Amino acid sequence: MNTATASPLTSAATWSAHLDDRPVAIAVSASLIAVLGGDGQLLILSAAGAILDRVTLPVAGLVAAWSPDGRLLAVGGPTGAAIWTATNGLVPLPGHGWCAALAWADAGRLAVATGRSAHVYDAAGATVPVLSWQTPPAASTVTGLTWLRDGRELAVAAYGGVTCFTKTRPKPARRFDYTGSLLDIAASSDGRWLVSGNQDASVHIWRTRDGDELEMSGFPGKVSAVEFHSAGRWLYADGGDQPTIWDFAGTGPRGRQPAMLRLGGLVGSTRYAWHPQEPLVAAADSIGEVGLWEAPSLAAGELNAPQVTLVAAGEPVTALAWFNADALIVATEAGDIFFLGTSGA
Repeated sequence: MNTATASPLTSAATWSAHLDDRPVAIAVSASLIAVLGGDGQLLILSAAGAILDRVTLPVAGLVAAWSPDGRLLAVGGPTGAAIWTATNGLVPLPGHGWCAALAWADAGRLAVATGRSAHVYDAAGATVPVLSWQTPPAASTVTGLTWLRDGRELAVAAYGGVTCFTKTRPKPARRFDYTGSLLDIAASSDGRWLVSGNQDASVHIWRTRDGDELEMSGFPGKVSAVEFHSAGRWLYADGGDQPTIWDFAGTGPRGRQPAMLRLGGLVGSTRYAWHPQEPLVAAADSIGEVGLWEAPSLAAGELNAPQVTLVAAGEPVTALAWFNADALIVATEAGDIFFLGTSGA
């Protein structure tokens, strides 16, 4: 790929806003944008940049996710989780504990990592979501959640592997063992592959139908984020000096090398976002560069320059998300938020 001429993000932005906090997560629905700060400040914006609400979590923020229908926003942090709606504002959920993962099964069911357990809430039509069921305590704090089998099975990551549960069975439905600390998990859209990013600088892969395993090790740093593109073929994994993209087509990634994304800044500050439709990934770094890469065009085993590079005025990017199919939302360490249309980039 050829790198396009860099353009300044601040001048190209359609609109900008500000959060009086360090942004740690951006969540988008079809019409609303939520920006969550590390100290718990939450900003709700319209697509035109109008501020619709400002609220504060009790202590701090870590994660945010809209329900598939865009009616409910789940937010989590060190002391628990809450639901925000335009009607009721911020409503705390009953469970208390470290919450670093949220996963919507559908518009009404939400799984929340709460300390060493996962709590599943029924949020359909209720002012305060009702606890439907919860998993037994894991060996350590739950660090990742993902739904399998069209929302019938919940995969829970903690030290020692991934355990899968269903509402109707008190014992685990399946177990995928791993000796070490898992930091994140992801499942392909067809449910064929389950992947973990790990503290020991590795990515572990299980084929869910038979538990066949594959490990990619040797990353220069811990792998704290793994995510499949919505079509399920391409996997993003951070860790080390370059983020990587893995091809899961056909029989999977065994024997293949990943493509590496070339960034200008330190990868310890990398933020990324898959395009909602196309196999296009955006990634940003500690010096404020935002790059776009088309997964099918990447050269395996090589460093790949971005197709387009945008510059956020030298400020580290701390949160990044696509809005629908043609805009990026970029938030910097200072709390500045930019809405950037990419059709002309």
